[in-house]
Amino acid sequence: MELEYPAGGKYINQLLINNIIRAKANNHEDEQLFRIYNIEKNISNLVTVHAQHISYDLACVPVKAYTASTCSAAVSGLKTNAVVSSDVSNYTFYTNVTGAAQNTEGKFKIEEPIPLRSALLDGDDSIKGTFGGDLVFDNYNISLLKVGGADRGITIEYGIDMMDMALEETI
Repeated sequence: MELEYPAGGKYINQLLINNIIRAKANNHEDEQLFRIYNIEKNISNLVTVHAQHISYDLACVPVKAYTASTCSAAVSGLKTNAVVSSDVSNYTFYTNVTGAAQNTEGKFKIEEPIPLRSALLDGDDSIKGTFGGDLVFDNYNISLLKVGGADRGITIEYGIDMMDMALEETI
């Protein structure tokens, strides 16, 4: 999330690193929580605030090594194998994916501690990569579903619905 706010605005003192903003990400879902990670102040008296979905907090939560043969066991293992259980106490994890693992080993496996968010969605060895499905992030509720969205019959067209697109790389 990125927003611009007047430097002299009424709520400027609440726009601080690590604070949380509640905002609608789209017209179809409830408000979502975004944690502020960067604030830029410029000469035009505007403040640009960068925030990421609250689920990105899980990138700082290590998960111990474990193995699971079903998606349900893999998803519930995220919480039980988190190194610091208080870091995930607000989160719920759910799946309705019942199919077999899509890898040659036939199971999900973490061999050494990795960030919880990586275990969930980074690459073929993640839970999503192993069992398939769509991830849905709804504040502190994280679901891996057979189908996670809805076809609303809308086509996004460049120049009409989407005015610009950019790729930014950073370390």
